[in-house]
Amino acid sequence: MPKHASPVAIPDLAAVPEIDAPIDLGNIELPDARDDIETLFASLPPTVLNQVRLSAPSDEAPDRLSAYYGDRDRTSDRTVLPMVFQAIDVGSALPSELSAAHAIVQLATTSPGTLGRDGDNYWFAQQLSAEQDAGPELPTHYVLSWASQDGEWLYAVLASSPAERDALLAAVVETRLRRSGTMPVQLSMRRPAPALGAGLGVLVHSSARLSGTKPAETTF
Repeated sequence: MPKHASPVAIPDLAAVPEIDAPIDLGNIELPDARDDIETLFASLPPTVLNQVRLSAPSDEAPDRLSAYYGDRDRTSDRTVLPMVFQAIDVGSALPSELSAAHAIVQLATTSPGTLGRDGDNYWFAQQLSAEQDAGPELPTHYVLSWASQDGEWLYAVLASSPAERDALLAAVVETRLRRSGTMPVQLSMRRPAPALGAGLGVLVHSSARLSGTKPAETTF
């Protein structure tokens, strides 16, 4: 889809506070070509916290890649979400002067959470509570989304606990660092401050607001 002029005010990336990203996220260079992103996903570990990687949905949208860990069908009092890592191509639908980082900053203007910039990477941490937004059938879950300053792809991890979110994020960072040959001796396990906000699907709606288009139906 060709890029076009922005119909809304451009979020100010320079106003985002410099805050160290969790799990050494600020030390990785994010791939921004689909072939490189597919390689990253193919290189992810088969298990995280003893949760097995599941097949992505057969009807997954062509503008995203997903890795699921856990058991999507397991139920108790409520549905248990798996750990999810996604890459979503939001930039190709945005005006030429906007990037995926702008979509993250836009999200932070409409949803409570912790927004920061670490090097060229912009990140946003949020917590979605069942009582607020998810409905009684879904558990509270924790989301961390990020993008590079000029990137077109937005990345996000989602899990039902901070520990699962951090473990999945660490697996992503380790995979990227190993492929670049810059793996540190030990990752820094910094955690973002907890906050309440909206889930992964809102990211697509935020980018749609920036582009002036109607978002497609989004499920996670």
